[in-house]
Amino acid sequence: MDNKIRKKSDIEGVDELYEHLAEGISSMKSGEIYTIDEAWQEIDQL
Repeated sequence: MDNKIRKKSDIEGVDELYEHLAEGISSMKSGEIYTIDEAWQEIDQL
């Protein structure tokens, strides 16, 4: 795999992870609560 393609893919993955993390933080601030099983289900979908 070309290094430029891999780096772009890595960056996209980090961007997606950051987006989900930001959503999770917003949810916590608004008082939404998830069980650990629900959290792992969300993580597994990534």
